[in-house]
Amino acid sequence: MSWLASLTLSVLHAVYWLVTFVKSVRNSFQDTSGPLTAKRRKLPLHLALLLATSHETDSNITEENMIESVERAASWCHAAGIMRLTVYDRGGILSRTIPEIRQRLLKHLDASPDESTGSSEIEFPLTPPPSDDSGSRPLSPAAAHSLLKLHVATIRALDKPGKGKQRPNNGKNVVKRRRLSRREPAAPSLIVHIVSRQSGKPAIASAATGLLRSHTFSGAHNCTTSIEHEFNQTLEGENGFPSPDLMIVHDICPRGSYKTPLELHGFPPWQIRLTEFFYDENLTVKKSWWNRQTIDTPGRPLGEIEFRRALDEFGAAEMRLGK
Repeated sequence: MSWLASLTLSVLHAVYWLVTFVKSVRNSFQDTSGPLTAKRRKLPLHLALLLATSHETDSNITEENMIESVERAASWCHAAGIMRLTVYDRGGILSRTIPEIRQRLLKHLDASPDESTGSSEIEFPLTPPPSDDSGSRPLSPAAAHSLLKLHVATIRALDKPGKGKQRPNNGKNVVKRRRLSRREPAAPSLIVHIVSRQSGKPAIASAATGLLRSHTFSGAHNCTTSIEHEFNQTLEGENGFPSPDLMIVHDICPRGSYKTPLELHGFPPWQIRLTEFFYDENLTVKKSWWNRQTIDTPGRPLGEIEFRRALDEFGAAEMRLGK
């Protein structure tokens, strides 16, 4: 009877492989995702995009593909109603191209900079606090928090005023009354955070050091819950970035002829405790499905189908939050 059990198991494996192969081929040729503006059961308020790169490709091509991915993701987030976007790359390539990203985003979104927080919509962290063995005087709690270095660059873009619909006149002669000029309320802004590996563990260490200096200076002995809340406010506050609801892991350059497992590439771990992940491992394979030859590709930016599939999966997911 052992040969019968082995035969049955082999048949089941063959059927499973055949069904999986047919579904994979069908999905590669058929777009089953909904449009960007489709009504989904739920939509992420904060989307994170992790861009994985490879050292084997040309750096200029990789940088252009990454900037193009940021521009596309920001445009699609704006169209779908997602108001916050965080983009991460391990090597900090995007952090060195902030002015170009800012210019392209404002031009592509036809937006204006947010002037409510200062002369620039890009927020850079300040210098780190001095070391313990320095001869400087002790820092106050406020100064210790203001000198944190979280390595987060923030770009804020607002819809230009006057883009709304104008009321029709209907051809009637209406006496126009002079009113006090009031500034139109700004439309909800699209906030883009650019982070790198330095925004992860180094930022956590910097925040912990600043919190320790603050409590040492004040002599306070707060409970663990209060310290954790203050630490969370430091990392996810004005100088940091909040926790994303959904993260798309996208490989700029396919890394081999076989599927690769999900990797986070040093993404800041504090902000992803309740984050949903989307990773299409089929997109990491750079060989054609009909033969075994590897396709030489210089890289690819984020695609709209991948973006829409991520929104569809998030909309259909059931959040239990540990319950």
